[in-house]
Amino acid sequence: MTASSPDALRVMHVTEAAGGGVRRHLGYILPALARAGVRQSLVVSRERAEPGLTEDLAAWQALGCTVHVLPMRHGLSLRDPAHVRALRRLVRTEEPTLLHAHATKAGLLARLAVAPRLPVVYSPHSFFFQELGGFRRWLARSLESWLARRTARFMLVAEGERELASHELGVPGERLGVVENGLPDDWADRLLPRDEVRARWQADPADRILVVPARLARQKGHDWLFRALAPLAAEPRLQVRLLGSGPAEPDLRRLARDLGIERLLRWDGYVPDADRRLAGADLALLPSWHEGLPYALLEGLAAGVPLLVSDIPGNVPQPELRGVIGTVPVGDVGALTGAIRAFLDRPASWRERAAHGPTLQRRFWSLDRQVEGLLACYLSLS
Repeated sequence: MTASSPDALRVMHVTEAAGGGVRRHLGYILPALARAGVRQSLVVSRERAEPGLTEDLAAWQALGCTVHVLPMRHGLSLRDPAHVRALRRLVRTEEPTLLHAHATKAGLLARLAVAPRLPVVYSPHSFFFQELGGFRRWLARSLESWLARRTARFMLVAEGERELASHELGVPGERLGVVENGLPDDWADRLLPRDEVRARWQADPADRILVVPARLARQKGHDWLFRALAPLAAEPRLQVRLLGSGPAEPDLRRLARDLGIERLLRWDGYVPDADRRLAGADLALLPSWHEGLPYALLEGLAAGVPLLVSDIPGNVPQPELRGVIGTVPVGDVGALTGAIRAFLDRPASWRERAAHGPTLQRRFWSLDRQVEGLLACYLSLS
């Protein structure tokens, strides 16, 4: 069946990564696509789910989205063949117009499961092989290159991902699309008042609060940040709030003890409304080793909060950002320490620059623009 309008589309989303940026991504696009008339189903795993997933699933079902829970596991698993077969059965039952796989594991299983006649759209949300080195990187990249032949369209969230797919995987340009992440027009209305947030954090007005709104995973660069914080361990009014949980937490706690920075850190764990608390922060830090296009960046811009980020393509998707946010070369400990010191010495100048963030976010990264791009992709493939 050929779909000529959104209400003729039937899109099956598949993801194993039911947390972090992927969950945020689905939380924005599923309701927006439903409002546009797209019929949707979702195949999701609970194996790595963060708190609140049950409520999210119920909300998406209320929109008319059919939800299937499939216990997909992170990394390669002996259960993978069974999950491929289960996906095939679900595709036969749902009869989608196309399948949209989100993140690495779903991208693997979905592309193995479907027949060539069903278009597969794949959004890696940052390629997994970027995490690896040596032989493991070569192997993961080779597998991704092979799977690219079974991919109708790579739907990427940033130009940096397009360049990576082209240069590292050799994917032809006609199968590469970019639809950047976006936020709803009323997103900033959700922000909690600064005084309320700081009262919850028991922070004095003179305290300088740095937040890291990211999962505790290697990709997010906490290890680099911790080493940069070591020379600042004696700063009396400084605290760093870690708004996230994840597999790297035990190693990071040991590193914090070894570096003597435990006094600075607040391990808040998973915070369901972390984005709503951004107004309470003096500076938001995104020291990622690699990214697609993080929602935390867009939310920091929309909140008008000063931002300090690693100088990677995913964190600086438009050149106009360089006049608004602070950047440091990725992995440079001394540069990161110096940038934090510069903020502590002159926070007012950082706030002046950050005040332009909401305008830039609305200009480049709106949810309406994102949904228009997704619909154009879906309709071109159906």
